[in-house]
Amino acid sequence: FVAYDRADYRTALKVWLAQAEQGDAAAQNYVGEIYAKGLGTAPDHAKAAGWFEKSVAQGNRRAMINLGYLYE
Repeated sequence: FVAYDRADYRTALKVWLAQAEQGDAAAQNYVGEIYAKGLGTAPDHAKAAGWFEKSVAQGNRRAMINLGYLYE
C-alpha cells in the first residue's frame, strides 16, 4: 500500500480527502501534503495549513513538521 497513487494524484486526493474529512489524522496530513506541494492540483498553502493543523491537533508529528516547513 502506498500513500499516493503516483499515476494520478487527483485520485489519491479523492481517496485521502474522504478519510481526512472523517477525522483520520494520517489522511489529513496526506491531504495537506498534496495541497502544499501542488500534486495534481495548483498549490494551495491555506488549505494545506488547515489540514496540517487538524492533524497536528490529534498529535500527528509528521504534520507538525510539515506545518513548520510550510510556515518557513
